[in-house]
Amino acid sequence: HAPDWLDEHRVDDRAILPGAVHAALALAAGLNGLSALSIEAPLTIGPDGVELQTIVHDNGRVRIHAREVGTSDWKRYASAEPGTAPAALGMENLAALMARCDTPIAPETFYQRLATGGIALGPRFRRLVEIRAGQNEALARLCVPDDLEPNGLPVHPLVLDALFQTLGAALIRTDRPAHLPVALDGLQRAAGASPNAAVWCHATLRPPTPGGDGLIGDLSLLAA
Repeated sequence: HAPDWLDEHRVDDRAILPGAVHAALALAAGLNGLSALSIEAPLTIGPDGVELQTIVHDNGRVRIHAREVGTSDWKRYASAEPGTAPAALGMENLAALMARCDTPIAPETFYQRLATGGIALGPRFRRLVEIRAGQNEALARLCVPDDLEPNGLPVHPLVLDALFQTLGAALIRTDRPAHLPVALDGLQRAAGASPNAAVWCHATLRPPTPGGDGLIGDLSLLAA
């Protein structure tokens, strides 16, 4: 049974499975971390819903397939490579981040900017309640996660999606349009970490690659 909040993630007025769901499913397949994740095609969620299938190969590689409910043809939509989880991740200084990200952005302004770019997010995806922009970086505070239903995943897709949104907030000071995540070159969860209880998201844009039209950035969830 697909959660009803999936319909609140719309791209050009179509319900599209968030990339955060692919990442959460790959981690739930027993991986301690990801060394790569590639979203190979956007998955449109039709009125009848979709079925998802996660396949784990002997070498740890994960393949995520989907099909429309009532059909028989499976198609691969994402693939992930296993990675290692560190015992601990480096701690970022929140006060220093706040000092660098010194421009407050109203969340309503940010979400309207996304909608203007074709990415319309419903209430349950609008988890950023405070946004501070810096030069090619952004810091955002998450709403209290008391509405996250238990789903057996190591990190809730709505929390991961908020992390990805923070990369979009780092674009506020630029004229670049909104983007959707299509790949990860690493995802690590420290041993014993509780990402669903995270309070802050931090995003930093990397310098653009010559001839590239996408974005590359680094993201982290902070407990306090």
